[in-house]
Amino acid sequence: MGGGFARESEMVHLGDVPPQYMASELLSANAGIVCSTPASIAAFVEYCYQEALAIIEQTKSVVLALARALIDHPERTLNSGEIDQVILQTLTSEAAPVERARRAPGKLLKRARPNSPHADRS
Repeated sequence: MGGGFARESEMVHLGDVPPQYMASELLSANAGIVCSTPASIAAFVEYCYQEALAIIEQTKSVVLALARALIDHPERTLNSGEIDQVILQTLTSEAAPVERARRAPGKLLKRARPNSPHADRS
């Protein structure tokens, strides 16, 4: 797929179904450090996989923004400053509508100062 939209296209075709992982020998070997049986290794790997999916889902907008930035970058790499900038822009763009709604006329309550004549003294 051209135009740098291969991953987004894949998501459209696959929907919200996460890709299946392939257990590697390295992953199983690392799991073997904390697990003693093949069944516990499989359970541990599955747990880690599900945790990773949950983290990605919670931060999906940032993950997608970083993927787009990598695709669009000529060298396909980002330094720490560029990563921080992408994250900041993404979180700011998500927070702006919420903040605008919070500050909408009629939404803000005027708070009286404690020593003002309008303060509730009950």
